[in-house]
Amino acid sequence: MSLTSGERILPAANFDFYSHKMREFKSKYEVEVRTFVYVYPTLKDQAKQKLNGLYNEADYPPASEIDRKFGFYTQIDPLPNEDDFRVALQNNDILKIREDIRSRVIDAEGQAMRDLWNRLHTCVDHMATTLKDPDAKFKNSMVGNITELCALLPRLNISGDPNLETMRKEVEAKLASIDPQSLRDNDYERLKAQQEADAILKAMSGYMG
Repeated sequence: MSLTSGERILPAANFDFYSHKMREFKSKYEVEVRTFVYVYPTLKDQAKQKLNGLYNEADYPPASEIDRKFGFYTQIDPLPNEDDFRVALQNNDILKIREDIRSRVIDAEGQAMRDLWNRLHTCVDHMATTLKDPDAKFKNSMVGNITELCALLPRLNISGDPNLETMRKEVEAKLASIDPQSLRDNDYERLKAQQEADAILKAMSGYMG
């Protein structure tokens, strides 16, 4: 399983949330497709006028085929299990295949956990870096992203890493509840949050290597 190919590990604890979000995304996507199909003939007419002699009808599929050019789907596959192997092979071959499956699953889980650490580190680092510059402008999402990630991490912590949970709780307690406007209006609050973020980054570096 390659984590760079679009595949990701979906913890069972996050299945309901994931499924709900995918249904929302699919519904919005289908509305946009229907809207595009509806205006497609008009867009073709506009292209004829704009391109003049350069317009080529062959470049534009018939309106009746447009909706089939779009699709939205997700596919959920179980993680491979080294004990669930039914092909009749020599014992040595089966052992090698099982070990390969086990190794790939471990690698995938390790990569997934490293990604969680990196995501948390990135959010905190962004806050620390931004607050160090007294003239830096920032959106409310700087804090909002931290809040959302802290709420999401427990459902993604597939290995139950206690260190990640400890860091998550610290970030949630010290950074996620800050009012962004107070950071803009109050220099003391800004400095305090920046120092808290720096301290968390320092502690986090011990777990991230």
